[in-house]
Amino acid sequence: MTRSSFEYSAGKTITDEEYKIIEFVAKYHPSIDRAKEEKQLGELYKNYGMVLIKGMVFVANEVKKTEEKIKNLEDSTADCKKYLKDLKEGKIDVVCGTHRLLSKDVVFKNLGLLVLDEEQRFGVG
Repeated sequence: MTRSSFEYSAGKTITDEEYKIIEFVAKYHPSIDRAKEEKQLGELYKNYGMVLIKGMVFVANEVKKTEEKIKNLEDSTADCKKYLKDLKEGKIDVVCGTHRLLSKDVVFKNLGLLVLDEEQRFGVG
C-alpha cells in the first residue's frame, strides 16, 4: 500500500505519523484483507477518522506479538506447562487453539474468550 493510493481511497491527505499507524494496522490487523486493505482502511478512515484506526493498533500489536511468539516458540513441555499455569492463574484473557484446550489438564480461572478451530479436530479441510 502506498501513501498516495491510501490518500486516494480515503479522499484526504494524511500526515506521516498517521500513515505509519495505517501501515502498521494494514500489516498486522487480522480483519484486513491484504488484497483490499487500501479500500477497507480508506473507507474506515473516511467514515470514522483516525480515532478508529488508532483503536485498531492495540489489536494489531497483539497480533504482531502473537506472530513473533509463534515463530519463536518451541513445542516443549516447559512451554506447555507455563501456558497451562498462566491460564490457571488468569493471566491469559483470550485463547485461540484446537480441541487441546478442552483437555482435563487445561483449567481457566477467568477466561474472556475462547476460540476453537474445529477443523483441526475433525480433519475437515
